[in-house]
Amino acid sequence: MRQRSNLLIFMILLLPLAESCHRGNNTIEEAILDAFEETDGMPEFQITLNYTYISSVQGVRCCIPTQFILFDDILQFPGFTERIAETLSSESQNPQTTIHIPFRLLGFSAGGFGPPISLNQNDPVEKEIEEELIAQLSKSIDLQFKSNSREEWLKLPKSLRFEVLSFIEVIGSAAFILDQYTKPILENTGIDMETSDSSAYAILSEPWNNRQLTSFRSVDCIGYADLRKLSFASRLVSEQVLKLINALPDTMDQSFTGCFIESNLGRISIFGSKNDTILGNNCLTIDIGGDDKYLGNIASSGISIPVSIVIDKEGDDSYNAVNGFLSLGLLGISILFDLDGDDSYASGNPGMASSLYGTSLIFDVKGDDIYASTSSFSQGSAMVGVAMLMDQEGDDHYYCSSYSQGFGSTLGVGMLVDLKGNDCYGKHPKMEDPLSFVQGAAKGRWAEATDGQSLGGGYGFLFDFEGDDSYHAESFSQGSAYYFGVGALYDQNGRDTYRSISHSQGYAAHFALGNLMEIQGDDSFNQDSDKKAITQIIGGGRDFSAGLFLDYSGNDSYVFGNRSAGIGDFNGIGIMCDLHGNDGYTWFKNDMNRGSPSMGGVAGSEKGTSIGFRLFKPKSPGSLGLFSDNQGDNNFFKTEE
Repeated sequence: MRQRSNLLIFMILLLPLAESCHRGNNTIEEAILDAFEETDGMPEFQITLNYTYISSVQGVRCCIPTQFILFDDILQFPGFTERIAETLSSESQNPQTTIHIPFRLLGFSAGGFGPPISLNQNDPVEKEIEEELIAQLSKSIDLQFKSNSREEWLKLPKSLRFEVLSFIEVIGSAAFILDQYTKPILENTGIDMETSDSSAYAILSEPWNNRQLTSFRSVDCIGYADLRKLSFASRLVSEQVLKLINALPDTMDQSFTGCFIESNLGRISIFGSKNDTILGNNCLTIDIGGDDKYLGNIASSGISIPVSIVIDKEGDDSYNAVNGFLSLGLLGISILFDLDGDDSYASGNPGMASSLYGTSLIFDVKGDDIYASTSSFSQGSAMVGVAMLMDQEGDDHYYCSSYSQGFGSTLGVGMLVDLKGNDCYGKHPKMEDPLSFVQGAAKGRWAEATDGQSLGGGYGFLFDFEGDDSYHAESFSQGSAYYFGVGALYDQNGRDTYRSISHSQGYAAHFALGNLMEIQGDDSFNQDSDKKAITQIIGGGRDFSAGLFLDYSGNDSYVFGNRSAGIGDFNGIGIMCDLHGNDGYTWFKNDMNRGSPSMGGVAGSEKGTSIGFRLFKPKSPGSLGLFSDNQGDNNFFKTEE
């Protein structure tokens, strides 16, 4: 079946596409071409939004150059998303590579893919220089063994001791780089060493937490953030994390009681295989085994600790930061690496792989894990920096508040990556407000009607590769974006269930791009959503935006309301394509946007000429709404609600 309603295209350029995204015998481009009788055999075309026009009339700052490419050729978006997914999957064992991906998206690549150049003349891996290196570190960072820790240190395997010393040396180099990175930011905001991390976070996050500013220090300091320095320091640290993990022993001397080392970079704590309670934040924490409890601030960088790393080898661990920060990359680098066990993560503040002028990573390798955050900006959320939560195996539960689970704002790339398992993504039970901007979402700061400090959005991604998953949100989620943001949800395999209410599932509004890609599996969309409220969902674009919903195979079931399933709205592009399978569609004609079309068409302004009070008219204003499903035994229903 194919429906069209007065379809207008922004610009159809007779230019070849750079790359197609192939699935079976069809491509997205072929499906779209098939839906346009007007093309009359046109072999190839390009759908584009005029990024120069929309960014100029908005006066938006801090745009990400790589986004220009997607706006200029929207049909590159699926292939672009897929290439990121392929790289994340193939490099999932290499944190130094995965951390490089979001920095490349921002255009701040440093360190490359090969080993970074050593900053030191001596190679600390040489065993005969252990004592010499300890002496050097004692002078350079005031390294001091506490109590009987010197004796406990010698119980550690030699290979681990040398990698720990190497790591401490690299942290020193990274801290030196980070000091140069943060100095102009701190100087221009009045933040100093006496400022608490909570206060610093509040100051630096002002633009995204306040609709109208009168003090512009927190906006101005964005221009002082040289993310290339952060990128390089992150590359150095992540390279050494992998070496340190590879040096962890299979067994430990049972008499080992722990080793604690102080330095002006923070404490270094090494625990054995017992069940430990670990308090406070260290620059480096290593735990070899046991069911451990982490309390307070955990693996979080801040004013006094530029780099904070936790590596836990095995055990069913509890990371409890209900009253603290958990893997918050604030003005520095935070990495939490848990190799095995059924773990629980709890946070009451922004964190759980969240960054503000920093880098944050959580890598959980094995186990059925629970991630529960009662705060917004968590679980792969970034503003001016990069954040990634990667879980490689297990049936996991992700509970959050808004702006989470793969969210990107200004100069930020936030990613949630889950490789295997039947996973659940949704709202924290204690949360009452609607769950918005989650599960592959992005948002900028639109201040045209307030203080004028409009800021571009970032990239927000959720990648799930295998398993029968469930996704629950209310609005602007599941591959959605707002105001110069780019959001995408990519699910590769499994029988998945989606539930949302509006502005979701491949939706974008106000100069943004959204994309939901379902590759394989019999999937269900919005069966349990509020039928009286559901609207503007499944492939919609409003106001110089484009939203793509792409399902490549499977017998799928769709429920939606008015203005849904491939709708272009007020100079927007909305595309919904289902390439294969026997699918069912139920359109609830409720009171939300009553009279608007669904399943292909345009809304708002039929002629696409509504540009409000803007002084400059677009060259080719118009809307495009496309619904395409011409394969399989499909069923279509309309019902009044």
